[in-house]
Amino acid sequence: MITIDGDFVVVDNTETVTYQEKTTDSGNSYPNSQTCTSVLRRVLDSDFTGKKSDLKFRQIIFHIWADNITLVPKVNDRVKDSNNIYYTVKDVEIQSLQTRFKLTCVQEV
Repeated sequence: MITIDGDFVVVDNTETVTYQEKTTDSGNSYPNSQTCTSVLRRVLDSDFTGKKSDLKFRQIIFHIWADNITLVPKVNDRVKDSNNIYYTVKDVEIQSLQTRFKLTCVQEV
């Protein structure tokens, strides 16, 4: 049987991140969090321009295995990487036969 479970581990460096779920539309309330292992990070070439400023933010993609997270990823949640830098989730896709989440994020300032 062919499996893709270790696919990214063989090719790329992975890291452990903390996924934080936002629970309200207002304020910075992230009471639910979970540590996720074997997360792959990708940097996109394009930039995301914030609506309230002219600053450009580099888009980061985090691939999280569906088996490694019990929270359901959604827009406006956040990811804390292994360097304690926070990223806001701007888009969520489920990919690879529903085995992983692709989170498009921008770094918080």
